[in-house]
Amino acid sequence: MSNAEHLANVMVEVFIEAVEKGIDLVPVVADSTSTAKISPFIKKFPDRIVNVGIAEQTLVGVAAGLALGENSRDLQRCAFPDFSRE
Repeated sequence: MSNAEHLANVMVEVFIEAVEKGIDLVPVVADSTSTAKISPFIKKFPDRIVNVGIAEQTLVGVAAGLALGENSRDLQRCAFPDFSRE
C-alpha cells in the first residue's frame, strides 16, 4: 500500500471510538487477532472480543447470537475483522 492507510487499522480505530462513545460493539474473530490488526482494541477492551478459534462457521453463529441477544441489538455491531491480505 502506498500512502493509503490499511483498512483494518482504520476499522480498529473506529471500533475503539465506537465503544468509547457507548456503542455495544463486540468484535468476533476466527483466530485472526494478529492478521486482523485488532490488537489495539484487545489491549483497550480485553473483555469485548470473542475469539472462536479456527472455526469460521462458528464465528457466524456466535455473531448471529450476539446480534439477537439483549446487549447487541443489530448485526452491524458484531464485527468480522479479518483483513490479512494487503
